[in-house]
Amino acid sequence: MRDEGISYEVMRMIYVMSDIHGRIDRFESILRQIDLQEQDHLYVLGDVIDRNVGGVALMFRLLQMPNATLLLGNHEWMMRDCIVDGGDAEAWILNGGMETLTEYFDLSANQMLVLWDYLRQLPIEARARVNDIDYLLTHSMPISLYSQKRDANMTDTEFAVWSRVEANTPLPEGTTLVFGHTPTVFYQDVDPMRVWHGDRRIGIDCGCSDPSGRLACLRLDDMKEFYSVDQTEGEADEVR
Repeated sequence: MRDEGISYEVMRMIYVMSDIHGRIDRFESILRQIDLQEQDHLYVLGDVIDRNVGGVALMFRLLQMPNATLLLGNHEWMMRDCIVDGGDAEAWILNGGMETLTEYFDLSANQMLVLWDYLRQLPIEARARVNDIDYLLTHSMPISLYSQKRDANMTDTEFAVWSRVEANTPLPEGTTLVFGHTPTVFYQDVDPMRVWHGDRRIGIDCGCSDPSGRLACLRLDDMKEFYSVDQTEGEADEVR
């Protein structure tokens, strides 16, 4: 029992994950492991939707979590372009959007409006300073690099959510990039996929969209890695 009059400092932990692609079961597996507290913060670096059923439910779940921030991924960008801005749905459906579109049409009119507003406001980037390290969190490419690689066929937002981070991509000075979008198998030949640690860049997309993949979560405070475990694999979730 705590003595009255004594001040206790509550530690705030910062967690990052990416590319859930509708796998609510794997998201729940991670939440059981990290035991997210009210003072902690979870950043999801985009692509919670598409390829599997459950993405719309995940967006509403994150919307209702005061200590969670969803960033814009290329799949949320495609959904927003289609249902909010009236763009062509073909590219979205070809990239796994049919599951999400089906879920969307089951929503009430009020739920649709809530989702439109949420999609419009999704940030492209976030920053976190942990242990004197400045982390830039984004779905893929830092938007500040657009001025160096300007493409007339691509807006700065499209550049940030669609472009691939290379192992030698020049990064903004003084920051460490944490990103998803590109499965980590492209940077390291490890099975099952693990979080990739490069030079001032950390890739955390471990192929959750695929049945053989898994969802990864990284705690920035101590670099502890958490990995989802499917129910068929047993109850002992893996932590590194």
